[in-house]
Amino acid sequence: MSAGRRRAHPPTLGVLYIECRKRAGEPSEYVLSFGGDKDGVGAFYLAKATSFDSLTALLRKIGVPPPAIATALQVLMSESGHKIPNALLTPAMLRDLDLI
Repeated sequence: MSAGRRRAHPPTLGVLYIECRKRAGEPSEYVLSFGGDKDGVGAFYLAKATSFDSLTALLRKIGVPPPAIATALQVLMSESGHKIPNALLTPAMLRDLDLI
């Protein structure tokens, strides 16, 4: 393999975790992390959003299907967290989020 070529890495299958953090007098903050499907151990931070609009844009950016986005928003209206199973994460997505 030449020095200028990168090996293609397959997507990583896991769970997207969305946690809503509310503080008195401040807008909600949605923290997005990615990890294993058993118990969230080893999950790592991806990004945060400060509104449903910015959360929707972020989820679209990383390839979450529209029905899964709609479900997540519905759940987050009444609960503090939601999991999106079977999510794929690629190095390109990590670059788009400025994580690598």
